[in-house]
Amino acid sequence: MKAGCHVSASDSRRNEYIDSLRLSAAEEIEILADLDRETTKRNGRDRRHQSRVPYQRRAGLMVQMHHPGGTIATYLVRVRDLSSGGIGFLHGSFVYSGTRCAVSLLANDRRTFRVDGTVVRCSHVRKHIHQIGLHFDAPIRLREFVAGSLLPVGEDMQTSRELPQLSGSVMYVEDSVSDQELLAFHLLNVGVKVKAVSNVLAAVELASQTKFDAVLANIWLPAMSGLDLADFLRQSGYTGPIIALTADDREEVSTDAMSHGCTAVLVKPYAIDALITLLQPYLHHGAEADSCQTLLSSMWSDERMQPLIRTFLGRLKDEIAEMDRLVQSGKGGAGLRKLCLDVKGSAGGYGFQKISEAAQEILELLLAEADAGGIKTAFAVLADLSRSACQVIDDEKNAGGAAAQSSPAKAA
Repeated sequence: MKAGCHVSASDSRRNEYIDSLRLSAAEEIEILADLDRETTKRNGRDRRHQSRVPYQRRAGLMVQMHHPGGTIATYLVRVRDLSSGGIGFLHGSFVYSGTRCAVSLLANDRRTFRVDGTVVRCSHVRKHIHQIGLHFDAPIRLREFVAGSLLPVGEDMQTSRELPQLSGSVMYVEDSVSDQELLAFHLLNVGVKVKAVSNVLAAVELASQTKFDAVLANIWLPAMSGLDLADFLRQSGYTGPIIALTADDREEVSTDAMSHGCTAVLVKPYAIDALITLLQPYLHHGAEADSCQTLLSSMWSDERMQPLIRTFLGRLKDEIAEMDRLVQSGKGGAGLRKLCLDVKGSAGGYGFQKISEAAQEILELLLAEADAGGIKTAFAVLADLSRSACQVIDDEKNAGGAAAQSSPAKAA
């Protein structure tokens, strides 16, 4: 077997993997094309319930296998397809059904996920090549890993997302003060407390004194790395999520992080809402929190858009206030219709599709000359959505005011 290696991002240790396929690019393309033709001949019927889509990785996919005999090895395989419930790949030897595996999946936003599963199928293709079917322990969100144009019906991308109000605590190990402040602001916005430290030694001391729901750590840190911290935490019995952060998007860096016990890898720059989605399963939810949600623009992760979105939300506040006056007075007329058209057109353009749809519903009621009670009910929905969206700028103002109060007064 041909062996290769990756150089660790944190030290000189080597994480070896085995490329048991030993295929040239031309051979790989030929085999995959033959398998696709065989599938077409079967009229596309498949034993799996989930729709399968292509998931091509130029560098292949890393799979860690726990063989029945007790040995553990990491292989470089070639992916054929991906579904929400599993993955199909080519491997250079027979694998027993029931073999436990862990794969490293790269998401569209450059996050790397470790996904565990069990081999449920192994079929011979040709020579030493076998096709493996791996069933995931828990389904993935397919839209996070493949292009929207490849998604099956019903898996379309969301145009806006509601961030649930959460509670919990996170330790963030980062030597950049700017990064600390930015991440703390966004997590505090959804109710998560953040304790930031700048090096591994401080993190070790803090972890011995405080229990955290999750740990975020930059891989590159002074003296000791974030992966050294992950090793220590796992050896100390910490079972919560450890998310590694790095600006280095090389495959070997993510693979190395997974081998040190990290749950996932986020490549900088990353979308804040993607980080919140990643943390959400490990944090706490409450009935009181569910009643206070932030509606985040689908464009919020683009920092260039954020100033424009803030300006739009400021105008939206004024428009909603004027609409409220007209609705309550019962004299909406052409003025209310004009405001509905304005909100419908602009909200969708700024990534607030739900607000746009709510404005459209009011507009339809007005055109149908519906009773005042129905219009008031529909407007209440629009007003609630708008308040949820404007919570972003309200929180920023509150945070700015608190910071100004806590700053020492300048000498006259």
